[in-house]
Amino acid sequence: MIVEEAIRPEPRRSIELSGVAKVFLLCVSLEALAVVVLSILQRYLQHLPTDDHMKISVLMCLSVVFLAYFAIDGVINENRFELVCFLVVSLLITFYSAFNFFTLPDTYTSRPATVWIRFIAIMAFSPINIILGWLSYKSFGWRLYRKIGANADILHMYRTYQIFLSFLKMDLQFGLTIVLGVGMFLHPDNLELYLDLVFFLITLGWAVLGWYGIRHELTSLVIVFFMFALVEPGYIIWKIIAALEPHDEFDQIGYLGPALALCGLALLCRFLLILWTGFTFRSFHKGLRQVFEKEEDSREDTGPNLSG
Repeated sequence: MIVEEAIRPEPRRSIELSGVAKVFLLCVSLEALAVVVLSILQRYLQHLPTDDHMKISVLMCLSVVFLAYFAIDGVINENRFELVCFLVVSLLITFYSAFNFFTLPDTYTSRPATVWIRFIAIMAFSPINIILGWLSYKSFGWRLYRKIGANADILHMYRTYQIFLSFLKMDLQFGLTIVLGVGMFLHPDNLELYLDLVFFLITLGWAVLGWYGIRHELTSLVIVFFMFALVEPGYIIWKIIAALEPHDEFDQIGYLGPALALCGLALLCRFLLILWTGFTFRSFHKGLRQVFEKEEDSREDTGPNLSG
């Protein structure tokens, strides 16, 4: 009875965003759009002084798609932890963009205008979006209380679920980035290429399995989720060993250091994801599922719920 009263349905209303949040989402969308459009122009205008520019463009487009998703979903659902993920991804994009801009083996004068404009756009938008994201973060709170109520236990369980969901999405981004990076830079043979494809599919399926199992409180699926949790660490360790072998591109441009740093972040994210999966699992059958059912009932009136 207490749980039912704590999560009583709120009046149906459209999503309300603050002025800061609207400006924040506009700037993030413009940054993502600029990176994607300039990368496509770079490809079709054949502005490719080196093949590395195209490889970096693919990884950059993937990163800004996740960046925009973390911002939009975090603001709409008031998920503070997704905005933390946004901050991490934004800093990574800024760092890797600067690193690649100053280390790719061509002169500044030979670089096409699309590369210059994309670099300037990222450097200009990143600090602005980080500040706006922080201001949006500070304004969160009321929508969550209207959705769930003031029950402290339910609020704690839901925030734990939000952290799990944030780590799950960031883990997916790291997994896809590593697979694409490995395939483009390490030039695997046919067998390794097939294994990379299998890992790509496992990464997608594993994320969906974890989300569905937690969302619907299915213990059997969560157990399977835990069982396959070590697949990515094993894959990453295997690829680190492969990357430590002599590779002209890695040795010449210095990609090995940033690649190892990304792998380290991916392993840390997977560890934290497993940890928070356990914390969320402890909330099964304690009222959290009713919050999810309430979200599903109101989805038609508020539009798609990107938090799942």
